[in-house]
Amino acid sequence: MVAFTPTISGTTVAGVGTYTTQVGFYTRIGNQVFVTANVVWTAHTGTGNMLLTALPFTVRNTASYTPAGIVNEANFPTGAAVLYLIAEFTINTTQAAIQGVRSNNTNLATVIDPAATLRVNGWYTV
Repeated sequence: MVAFTPTISGTTVAGVGTYTTQVGFYTRIGNQVFVTANVVWTAHTGTGNMLLTALPFTVRNTASYTPAGIVNEANFPTGAAVLYLIAEFTINTTQAAIQGVRSNNTNLATVIDPAATLRVNGWYTV
């Protein structure tokens, strides 16, 4: 495992966070990257939808390829319509959009929270 420093950003204004924890690890095997991240912030100036940023490698740019990871959160208002969260790794970037999954299996963009805990586990192809 190799360490990296994950961050949280907004899609409208990236903003700056006040972090108490920024721990990430990855393992690359061939063109597969396995990541785990734990990010805790107490304040954030970002606006728009939430992104997990600073992934260690760029996600492969392939049409119709949308890898997703599991998200465990705390102190995070997901809303009544959201059953759980996923991290949708965005092709040709080093980021993942944090998405809420609703009961009808459609995704809902998640607005950046000024203070929360986010834990992500997943893998993607480079």
